[in-house]
Amino acid sequence: QNLRIMVEHDPSNERAKAELRLVEKLINQIESGEPPFKYSMYFLVPGESEEKVKAKAELLKSGLKGLGFKVSEASESEIMNLLGLRAKGSKNALPSYLPFFTPFAYVKAPSPELISRGVLLGYERETDRAVFLNVEDSINPHVLVIGPTGSGKTEFLISLGYKLNVAYEIPVVFFDTKGDIKLRLKKYGVPYRVYNPVIHGIALLDLNVGINELKAKVIEDIISASFDMDERVSSILYKLVLKSLYDNPTWKGVLRALEEEDTDFGVKAYLAKVLTMIKELDSGPGIDPRRVEEDRQIVVVDLTQLASEEMKRLASLTAIYSIYLHFKREVDRGLRVALVLDEAWSVLSREQ
Repeated sequence: QNLRIMVEHDPSNERAKAELRLVEKLINQIESGEPPFKYSMYFLVPGESEEKVKAKAELLKSGLKGLGFKVSEASESEIMNLLGLRAKGSKNALPSYLPFFTPFAYVKAPSPELISRGVLLGYERETDRAVFLNVEDSINPHVLVIGPTGSGKTEFLISLGYKLNVAYEIPVVFFDTKGDIKLRLKKYGVPYRVYNPVIHGIALLDLNVGINELKAKVIEDIISASFDMDERVSSILYKLVLKSLYDNPTWKGVLRALEEEDTDFGVKAYLAKVLTMIKELDSGPGIDPRRVEEDRQIVVVDLTQLASEEMKRLASLTAIYSIYLHFKREVDRGLRVALVLDEAWSVLSREQ
């Protein structure tokens, strides 16, 4: 269904078309009576005692279930069949070869220099060794936190953000989609400042980019990614924004340019709806990157009052661009800001 929607919205997407044809072919084969493929994986869990094996197995099962796998413990019968040890008649014998292969996984740890100093992340399960985030020596300072619901991702991000703020005296900007971060910071007595797009606006037309053509492209990118626009609509949007930047750099000016645009009614109606929503939100000064840098405190971008995912993406991406455009002017001064996106998929789920 997702592939069908993608093809309907963007008929030029050859990759989605090819995947859709493949999926439809498989569905037709299954409906005609051909059974779908089934893959089974067996994990051998080692341990010093039965309790440790059970603990590891439960951790493994919860992780796999979080990824959507069906998980169960293998029965004695399954294990016997798998190893080819099923008794036949009165004879017991090992086969000449084992009818399966076993992949052995070896943990590849980072070099000790990279995880022995910095901000404490936690402890390795196997070695109980302390692991630090060394943002000064790491080639890539980014961190991705994954895990099933309830595993503590938000708590970990709050802890990490607070430690970065204290250890490196840098501003940390949290993007709060559900209100969890504000509540937890308040509960832990951590001081923070709130930026609310509904109250402070987003200042999308005021992005400090430079020449109008580049500014129009950045604005088009943000809106297009937020509302998942196709190339045709995005191109019209770019034209409208660029015209208004030269004639009347306001959203009223963009809407006026839309009225004068010679295009079909459906596109005009859709763009009018989107631009009106943006106009209502873009009524204030937006986030101030200079103040973010100077205050060096924790800032929470409160997205909870924005009802739609599109508007949350718009406010988040505008704030991210605004901060990026400010901080990228001096790139060789080390770590200067940390951006923390809880539920990052909701902002970064689009290909753009």
